[in-house]
Amino acid sequence: MTFAKQVTGGISGAVQLSTSHFGVDGGVAPQGFPVQNVPGGLRFRALGRPITFLAVRDSVKDSLLSYAGVRDPGSGVIWGGVVSNTGTVQLDHKGERNGGFANASFSYLTGKNVPNNWNASGAAGVYFKVVKGLSVGLNVNGMHYDKNLSFFSLGQGGYFSPQRYGLASIPITWFSRHKRFEYEIRAGLGAQYFSEDKSPFFPTSANSALTQGFFNSQVHTGPNYNFGLRLGYKLAPHVYFDTFATANNARNYATQTVGFSLKFLVRRLPTNTDVQVRSIPDWKGNQPFRVE
Repeated sequence: MTFAKQVTGGISGAVQLSTSHFGVDGGVAPQGFPVQNVPGGLRFRALGRPITFLAVRDSVKDSLLSYAGVRDPGSGVIWGGVVSNTGTVQLDHKGERNGGFANASFSYLTGKNVPNNWNASGAAGVYFKVVKGLSVGLNVNGMHYDKNLSFFSLGQGGYFSPQRYGLASIPITWFSRHKRFEYEIRAGLGAQYFSEDKSPFFPTSANSALTQGFFNSQVHTGPNYNFGLRLGYKLAPHVYFDTFATANNARNYATQTVGFSLKFLVRRLPTNTDVQVRSIPDWKGNQPFRVE
C-alpha cells in the first residue's frame, strides 16, 4: 500500500527582544498545522561573566511529522508535532589569539500521540588564530536520547534520536575584509558515530489488531563535513548586501541552505571604509545569516 504525498503549510509570527546580556522570544506555531505548539525562549548572561543560561521551547524540525504533525490516512489519528523543552548552560572564552566554549543541555520532548522522550547533550571546542583572518580549532559533541523515535509509523516521532552519538571535527575559518566587501569561508572535517536501539512499529498502540514488530537497531560510523561561505558587499552608503551558503551531513542526513539579506542603514557608511556592517542580533545573541 502506498500513501498519498502529504503537504502542509501555515502562517506564523514571532517577537524578539535582544541585548548583549538578555534575550527573549515568543510566538505562535504556523496556523494550519495539524498539531499546534507555542514556542518561546529566554537568554540571560550575567554582566561581566562568561556563562550564558538558555531556556528554549521549540518545535523539532527534523521532518514534516516532527514539525507539523500528520494524519494517519487509515485511522484518521493525528500524531507528531514534537516540541523540545531545553535548558542549556554555556561557557565562552574569546581572546586575542585563542578561544573556546563548552555547553551542556537537557531536553524533555513531547508530542501528540508520541511517547515522551528526553535528551542530554554536551559540546566543547577550542580555536587558535594562526595568522590574521585564519583560525584552526577542534570541536567535539556528544548526545544521548532515552528512546529511539526516529521513524514515521503511527506513534513514532520522526526525529533523529540516537542512544549514542559522538562527533569530532577540525574547523578551519578564513575571514577577509576589504573596503567594499568581506567574505568568510568555513570548512570542518571530522568523523561521527551513532547507534540507535530497535524501536516498535507502533510505540503508543495497545490495539492487538495491529501487527506489532520492531525497526532494527543500527550502528553508523562515517566522515563528517561542514562547509559555509558568506559574502557581504556595500552597494551604497546606506545599502549592504549579504549572501550565504552552507552544507553539512551532521546527524543521519545531509542539509544544504542558501540565502541572502539586504540591509538598509540609517547612518551613512562610506564605501571606502573597512568598518564591518553588523545586523541586529537575534534573541540568542547570534548575528542572523551568519555561517554556522
